[in-house]
Amino acid sequence: MRQTFKYARERGATTTYDVLAIPHQGLRERVEACLPYVDFFMPGLEEALLMSGLRDRREAIRYFLDRGAKHTVFKMGGEGSSIAWLENGSVKEIRIPAYRVPVVDSTGCGDAYCAGFIAALSAGSDLEQAGRLGSAAGALVIQGLGSDAGIVDLERTIEFMNTAETLPLGL
Repeated sequence: MRQTFKYARERGATTTYDVLAIPHQGLRERVEACLPYVDFFMPGLEEALLMSGLRDRREAIRYFLDRGAKHTVFKMGGEGSSIAWLENGSVKEIRIPAYRVPVVDSTGCGDAYCAGFIAALSAGSDLEQAGRLGSAAGALVIQGLGSDAGIVDLERTIEFMNTAETLPLGL
C-alpha cells in the first residue's frame, strides 16, 4: 500500500487514509510506512490510540504527524472531530463539534464524515468548513438505520450544517 500512496503523491494527488484498525500483527508498521505519503490521516480516535499505543488525543496527533502525515483528522463521535497539522514545529488543531441529533445507528458515520470532508476539500473549502461538512454528513447518517440511511444530497447536507444545533466541545 505504501507504493500506492507514494505513486499518488509523486503525481500531485491529495491522499487520504481512513483505516479500520482491527488489531493484527504488523498493523502499526504498515500504517507508519504509508504516512510520509498521506495528506490526511483519518482514523477514529480509538483507532489512533490503539495503533499508537497512546492514551491521549494530543499525544496521538503528535505521534502520527511526527511519522509523516501532513494532517491528522480524528473522528470522535459525540465529541466531534480534530483536524491537526504541524506549523513551524508546533501542532495546530481545529476542533469541530458534533451535531445534536438522535442516535439510531452509527454504522457508516465515520465513512460519511470522510466523504463530506473530502468533498468539501475537493470543492476548495478550508479545513474548518471541510470538518463541518464531514460532521454534518456523519450526523445525518447516524439518524437512520444502516450505513446509507441518512445520506442526502449536498444542498440538504449544507442546509443541515448551517442550521442544526451542535454539541459543546470537550477537552
